[in-house]
Amino acid sequence: VPEIVRDGKDGILVPPGNSSELARALKNLIEDEAIRIKMGRSGAERARKFSLESYRNKIICAFDEAIKTV
Repeated sequence: VPEIVRDGKDGILVPPGNSSELARALKNLIEDEAIRIKMGRSGAERARKFSLESYRNKIICAFDEAIKTV
């Protein structure tokens, strides 16, 4: 999902249905431990932005701002 995964940073995006690109991307990850570790850490950090708690906090802030304008 390109709205969430940043290609080359948090993961690897491949075109839907392109099995050869998917195989190539997986092969690269299998062969490169440093990239796996880097993307794994970055992906875990990125995932926190999409957590339930994160969305809850954003909604609370939006309601707080709305109340201030009333």
